[in-house]
Amino acid sequence: ITYSFCSDPNPNWKKYFADGAEVKTYLQRMCDKYGITQHVKTETTVESASWNQDTSMWEVKYHSKDGSAGTMCANVYVGAVGQLSNPKIPKIPGQDKFKGSACHTARFIKGLDFTGKNVVVMGTGATAMGICPEIQKVAEHLTIFQGTPQWYVDIPNHKKVVTDEEQWCMANVPFYERWYRFQTLRHIVDFYCDVLRAGSDANKALEADLIAYIKKKVNNDPELVKKMVPPHPPICTRMLVDNNWCTMMLENNVTLVKGRAKEITENTVLGPNGEVAPADIIIYATGFQSTKFCTASMKVIGKGGVALEDDWAPEPTAYLGMTRPNFPNFFMTYGPNTNVSSGGSIIWCAETAGRYIGQCCAAMVRDGWKEISVKGAVHDAYNKMITEELKWTAWDDHSCMSWYKSGATGKVTNNLPMGLEEFWSLTRKANMDDFDKK
Repeated sequence: ITYSFCSDPNPNWKKYFADGAEVKTYLQRMCDKYGITQHVKTETTVESASWNQDTSMWEVKYHSKDGSAGTMCANVYVGAVGQLSNPKIPKIPGQDKFKGSACHTARFIKGLDFTGKNVVVMGTGATAMGICPEIQKVAEHLTIFQGTPQWYVDIPNHKKVVTDEEQWCMANVPFYERWYRFQTLRHIVDFYCDVLRAGSDANKALEADLIAYIKKKVNNDPELVKKMVPPHPPICTRMLVDNNWCTMMLENNVTLVKGRAKEITENTVLGPNGEVAPADIIIYATGFQSTKFCTASMKVIGKGGVALEDDWAPEPTAYLGMTRPNFPNFFMTYGPNTNVSSGGSIIWCAETAGRYIGQCCAAMVRDGWKEISVKGAVHDAYNKMITEELKWTAWDDHSCMSWYKSGATGKVTNNLPMGLEEFWSLTRKANMDDFDKK
């Protein structure tokens, strides 16, 4: 239900955790309904967006799959590529020697068949937890290289089908769908607020419960417990859903290697302690260039020819996670410190950004402004507050490595250290006094 936009509830979800195809169908329907589809250029890559001070316009260079290229001019430019779209593949000696099939999970090879194959998966994050139990069912052998062990919980309705009775209530009982959506988000937020504080009694209690859960699921196998229980507190990495991950580890055709791959040969992957894993297929479930945000996809050049990646290096920041000084008429969705890891939905995040950016654009049209640029003092004060708020969270734990942090400094650059209601109130109505205008 939290996959729906609040303006367009969908009472017909087949599962409580909808499959990708179902989510895609819903989003396509929204694009068609609001006239977006006809304005989309598909199979097109944006290379750069550069601010033209003379025209107060953005010049967007792109190229298409058919080889054509062009430049589009726009009053406002929005980098809406998010945090988790550009693969991060580690450089491992011997990669070029591998004779089998290899791909990142976000660039999957269509039709790739795992049946009877020796499969190596690198990574143990959310994606690996989703695909490995399915691969294990058909593979000859599955070897998983674990860089960072994860915490995960059991969710009772994970993969369960929504009953006909519940669907009927969603569609016909007044406010039932609204109540269900609210209580789901509220429960998640309440849970996270209690356990998010590093070293708190709630966090320690959660850790004890999760350790007991892992031990029970793997039949107290000492080797598996040693490999699988993380050394860092819960919440500092993304909390995952146990997708039969623990029970999968007990299967005879699964090997969990503690540590990252050291070398790749024509048909094997070597581990850090002499492990040799046979490999017909290598799957990189190694995450994304999350702390680069939109600069992982394109060059963004602001006033004075300054590139965004240089302007905010090494710790990306933005006012409300959406805009920066010296980058007029430029916004981001799912930008720095907007990841709702304290509970919530990415759909909610998109709605929040869309409303705020839309209000800024409307103000430009209404009042005849050619340029708006957030004031430096406003940006700095906001991000000083964010930095202070992050210090009490488990995300900031120095023993913890996660995609939430900048690799250069270890600062948490991705997560939002406040509740959904607070951020909603900050972005509910754009305050144009926060901007220099021209």
